[in-house]
Amino acid sequence: MSKTKNALSSNISIIVAVVALLSVASVLGSRDEVSTAAGVLTGGALAVAALLVARARARKRPEDAGPVDRVAAGMADERDRAVQQQAYAFTGIAALVLACAGSVAATPGMDAAVIVGALPLALVVALVIGYVLSNRRM
Repeated sequence: MSKTKNALSSNISIIVAVVALLSVASVLGSRDEVSTAAGVLTGGALAVAALLVARARARKRPEDAGPVDRVAAGMADERDRAVQQQAYAFTGIAALVLACAGSVAATPGMDAAVIVGALPLALVVALVIGYVLSNRRM
């Protein structure tokens, strides 16, 4: 894919993310869940800002950017895609292990809301670990 198509698809994905973020926040706000809407806007805005920073970093100095930056900018090569695929595979295995551990933890009476609330954070940590390990091995 050419650089122009990558830049266009990257810009479109950011616009779609912002529109989806605003849509979810407006639905939550209309249901009188203002705190949840504020949380969605804050978290989503931070994620979009991180994506924009990664994209700018990869475009300004591609030789200094990491695989996550180049993937976010749409400038990934074969190695970056392999690192991403291995990190996603690691996260999938971690999700299976964590789901089993959550089921076992819920059996003696641990609150299920705590387990479900901890899973997203644990999976993000697993994704970061997967990226770091895959990037070091390749």
